[in-house]
Amino acid sequence: MTPQLSLFQSNFDQRIRRIEIDGVMHFSVLDVFQHYGSQGSAERPSKYWKRVEKRLQSQSGEVTPGLVQHRFQGQGQRDTPVATFKAFMRIVQVSEIREWEPMREWMAALAQERIEEVADPALGIHRAQDRFLAAKMAQGLSEDEAVDFLKAVQEGRITRREWTATLKAAVSGAINYAQITNTEYTTLFDKTAKQIREVTGFRVARDGMTKTGRKILEAAESALDDTFKQYQDLTFSQALALTRDICGDFRISVQSVQAHLGIDLATGRPLLGGRSLEGGDAASR
Repeated sequence: MTPQLSLFQSNFDQRIRRIEIDGVMHFSVLDVFQHYGSQGSAERPSKYWKRVEKRLQSQSGEVTPGLVQHRFQGQGQRDTPVATFKAFMRIVQVSEIREWEPMREWMAALAQERIEEVADPALGIHRAQDRFLAAKMAQGLSEDEAVDFLKAVQEGRITRREWTATLKAAVSGAINYAQITNTEYTTLFDKTAKQIREVTGFRVARDGMTKTGRKILEAAESALDDTFKQYQDLTFSQALALTRDICGDFRISVQSVQAHLGIDLATGRPLLGGRSLEGGDAASR
């Protein structure tokens, strides 16, 4: 895999300025052109971007979704274009930067896969499982351990549905399930579901967690399920408070295990000043 393709499949490095707008991360277009554009080009990033921007507008007749202007903090800063990952995929299509050709090939191959999966949905399921296993093996699991993890994930989703059904029966009125989930995650791990997904690269936050982190989360949700079955007319605010209290009891276990292993149980990343993910520590993934 080329560095450029890896860039768009994972994340930009810290040389790229970024800003979250309406809950979606945007990255500096000019920074990307400067650090990941055509190597050795004498053309300034801003000048090349103007040509690409005109080409985008001429093709679509409108501003590319996910592409906006933003002024970063700092003396002398001016409005500068920032874009989402999706917008960068569109930019890649109309740019002439030869180093980005692997990304264009990757997008074409991905489109072909999606067309095949529309015709045969089972194919999409098998491919998703293969990607999951490959990602877990890249995190340090053996093939057998990755397969066991996948089975646990599939069984865990059934448990998750049972928990949400219990929640629905206990709370009168509207329920913000995303807020409940984020209350669980932030209480246990100090991270929202979105933050976990961004670090691990998994589409579902709990799928990217370490085995230990996932087990603690499942234990917390089992306790939540037992507790909420005792109620029938909770307000949503009361449900949030209960969720915080119960997950707070499990937070002690999270902190203790993290301190011992030196890793973040939600993401598997080394903690600041913690031990590295080698030897026995890697098995906790």
